[in-house]
Amino acid sequence: MSGLQASASQFFIYLLFVIVSTFNLTTFFRMVASLSPEFDTAIRFSVMGLNIAIIFVGYVIPRELMPSWFKWISYVQPISFSFEALIANEFTGTIFRCVGDQIVPRVNGAAVENQSCAVVGSNPGSLLVDGGIYIQQSFGYTRANLWRNLGICIAYSVGYIIAAAIFTELFDLSGSGGAATVYVRTKKSKQSAATAAKPSDVESGEKTAAKGTSEGEVPKLGSSSSIYTFKDVCYTVPTPDGPRQLLDNVWNDLPGQEYSLDGSIRGGKNDLVEHSVAAS
Repeated sequence: MSGLQASASQFFIYLLFVIVSTFNLTTFFRMVASLSPEFDTAIRFSVMGLNIAIIFVGYVIPRELMPSWFKWISYVQPISFSFEALIANEFTGTIFRCVGDQIVPRVNGAAVENQSCAVVGSNPGSLLVDGGIYIQQSFGYTRANLWRNLGICIAYSVGYIIAAAIFTELFDLSGSGGAATVYVRTKKSKQSAATAAKPSDVESGEKTAAKGTSEGEVPKLGSSSSIYTFKDVCYTVPTPDGPRQLLDNVWNDLPGQEYSLDGSIRGGKNDLVEHSVAAS
């Protein structure tokens, strides 16, 4: 369907390099992720590195035309070697015929021996161009480097894996991402927290058992005498279809225990917590 060569050898070579290149980029992204504190940073540097590699792969700017201080970029990344192998695999052995404005001189009735193609790789007196000669003279690509390029791509993949393992061991970035939501305390809640933080009888030197427990028992975790109360909490948000009320006179009295707030995605759980804290 795409017009590529239909021989079995060229198809499987193409498939092999596609798989190797996919694995190559995956290991590269993992190496960048091992040096990034969070997902957004890894995405930025991965995309930037991928764009630079594609620009200097040798097609947009042939290596012969690259400035000497940028040419080294085409040799230090594996995409250029995969691209050369794929182009050489497809063009080598293919014969192209010149048509239209590519023929010089373009004179009706002129003999082919007196004409030529205005295309790189053509020979005088012939309207046919060999694909292997064309890519060699245009980009410096040759099929002779096919298996060498495969080995280079595999070596880059192994190098990326080793580098990612080393960076993971050297740099601990586990605490850099995943920021938690912090709710601002109101004046009323600060006063309640200050009251709960007053020194207990234990700090004053007196031995007193926890309420509802004996001296040898350990009090239950997650319990407190304070009550978390909110009443008539409303919250309305603007939408393209008009205002929409997410919270409608919500109220509750929660005794001092640990609770889990469950609900569907974007069902208003965070909004309920934020506005109930503001109302308490």
